[in-house]
Amino acid sequence: MNATTVNRSDCPEVNVPIHIFFTIGFVSLAENLLVIVAIFWNRNLHSPMYCFIGSLAAFNTVASITKT
Repeated sequence: MNATTVNRSDCPEVNVPIHIFFTIGFVSLAENLLVIVAIFWNRNLHSPMYCFIGSLAAFNTVASITKT
């Protein structure tokens, strides 16, 4: 096998404009932070289910920042 056969893929390369990429990232970050703040401020949301949702939102925030 030569190098061109190894690098071939059936998936086309997708180029996302940089402003759309960062807009989607910023919206995702804002949504996750809003969930975390709402759970933190509202005492009615301190049940285990909402703590789990908050931890998922925190992980998603960290993961999206790391990938960006």
